[in-house]
Amino acid sequence: MKTLLLSMGLLLGFILNAQTNFQNQFTSSDDTLIIQTTKMKGDRGFPHMFGLIHSTDTGEMEGALKSGIIFPEGINEIGVDFMTINFKPFKFYEPNREIKYQSDFNKMENLVPVLKGVKNGQDIFIIDQNRNKDFRDDTIRYFTHLDQIVNNEGIPIKYSIDTDRQSYEEISWIQVGIAQNRKMISNYQHEQTTVYIDSESFDIRIVDFQPGSFEYFDPKLILLGQSGIEKDTILMRDLLKVDDYVKLGKHYYQFDGFYAGSHTLVLVKTPDFENKVGVQVGIQAPQFSFKNLNGDTIESSKFQGGYLLIANVSGCSPSSYTEYSNLLESTKDLGIIGLEYENSSGPQSLIDVAEDENQDLYKLFRNAYSSYDCYIIDKEGLIADKFSLFEWREYLGEFIKK
Repeated sequence: MKTLLLSMGLLLGFILNAQTNFQNQFTSSDDTLIIQTTKMKGDRGFPHMFGLIHSTDTGEMEGALKSGIIFPEGINEIGVDFMTINFKPFKFYEPNREIKYQSDFNKMENLVPVLKGVKNGQDIFIIDQNRNKDFRDDTIRYFTHLDQIVNNEGIPIKYSIDTDRQSYEEISWIQVGIAQNRKMISNYQHEQTTVYIDSESFDIRIVDFQPGSFEYFDPKLILLGQSGIEKDTILMRDLLKVDDYVKLGKHYYQFDGFYAGSHTLVLVKTPDFENKVGVQVGIQAPQFSFKNLNGDTIESSKFQGGYLLIANVSGCSPSSYTEYSNLLESTKDLGIIGLEYENSSGPQSLIDVAEDENQDLYKLFRNAYSSYDCYIIDKEGLIADKFSLFEWREYLGEFIKK
C-alpha cells in the first residue's frame, strides 16, 4: 500500500509539474508569450521604493477614515493616520487577449487606517489588516528602523477583488518602518515564474516599484536566471520597465505588460534590437530638448561627443539634494542635467520637469513625481548605465576628482 501511495504521489507530482511546464512552454518561433505568474511574499532583496504614512489632518478624509473605528484598550495618545495602498483597479488579461479592469470603486477604498499611539512608553502602530475598522483583532507593533526589519517580516493585508463575474478575497504584504525620521511603507511581495523556450528555461520576477501598490502600478521585470543559474546581485540596470526589452535565448522580447488581477505577463518578440531607441541600458538614447535656467531651449545634440549624466532628485527624500550637490562638486569631464518635479527647496541648478517645455525629460527619464534614477549617456549616444543617485560614487569613479 505504501508503495502504491508513493507511486501515486510521484505520478501526481509529475502531472502537476508537467502542467506547470506546459503552461509556460513556448518555442523560439512564437511571437507572443502569454505567461502565468505566481504571487510570493517577500522582496528577495530586489530594489524597491518606500512611501510615506500620511496624517489625517483634513476634515472630510479624517471623518471618513475615523467613522466606525473600534479602538483597543491600553493605548495612550491614540491617533489615526492612513496609508495609501493601490488595491484597485486590478487589470485582467483574458484568454481572448482582451484586457479588463476591476469593477468601479471609490478611491477611499485604497486608504487603510493606521492607529498610532503609545504603550509602555514606546510608540506603537496598528494596521487595520482585515479592513474592518476593528483594531482589537490586529497586532500591536513597535516602530523599527527599516534597516533593522527582519527578512520575511511582512504584514499581511486582506482585501477583496470585484469583477463582473465574481468577488473574492486576496492577501498581500507590506513592510512598515522608520527612515530619515519618517514613517514609511513599502509593498513586500513579488510575482515569479519560469518560462521555457525550446530547451532553455528563464527565471523571471516582477516587482512593483510603486510603494504601497498591490495592483502593480509600476511593474518592473527582472531576468533572475537562465537554465538554473541565478544572478548573484540585482542592479538598477536589471530592472526593466514596460516597453523595455529582455533577451531570452536567441531573441529579444518587449515587455508588453503585466496584469496583476490574472497574474499574467505578456512578452512580444522584437526584431532589430540594436536599432531601438530608448532609455534602457545598451540602446541608443533618444533625442530631447529642455529649457535651461536662462530660459533658452537646449537640444540634446549639444552634448554629443561627451559623457552626460541625467540625475533625478526629489524632495520626498531631502538628502537627495545633498547627494546631488556633492555630485556636482566632486565630478569632472561629465555633463550633468539634474531633474526635479516642481523644484521649490532643492538646488537652483535643477531643471523643473513639471514645466511644459521640459516634458521630453519628464516622459523619457522620470515619468513620476518622485525619482532618484540616474542615466549615463556615453560618447556614442548609448545608455551606458543606470543607478540610484545615492550610489553615484560607486558608478562614477572615472569622473570623480582626484
